Amino acid sequence: MKLAFEGVTGAQHNATLFTMWRVYLLREPLGDKFEELVNVMVLWSALRRAATRESGFYADTGKLEKYRTALFRKFVAGKLKGTLIPLRRAEILGRRLVERIERRLMSSAKRRQRDAHRRWVREQKDERRLYREIPDIVRVAL
Repeated sequence: MKLAFEGVTGAQHNATLFTMWRVYLLREPLGDKFEELVNVMVLWSALRRAATRESGFYADTGKLEKYRTALFRKFVAGKLKGTLIPLRRAEILGRRLVERIERRLMSSAKRRQRDAHRRWVREQKDERRLYREIPDIVRVAL
């Protein structure tokens, strides 16, 4: 199972593809482990996106290792058993993790710009109200 986990969470996308293809072919003998490995793959896609954002490029396998270790602990502890993880949930996890990383890595100038924009939105709140008497206006969310 360690080798299967390493293959699913490989640095190269082909490693994940071929490992999951083999896992799929052996799904009946694997039983519940098949669904666990599918959950690993789904979560790995979200975590890999965050690791890429943190390092700034794809080749930094050191950042991948941190996320792989955390995922392996969950796998060994049996926390990935059960039903398949919805892709939407994994996407939200990945997006939130990327947002936290971006906030941590944000420059002071970018932080000031973001804060100024938030203040402006709060101040313009009443002016952004739409009136029913103007039927052709479509509200665009910022």
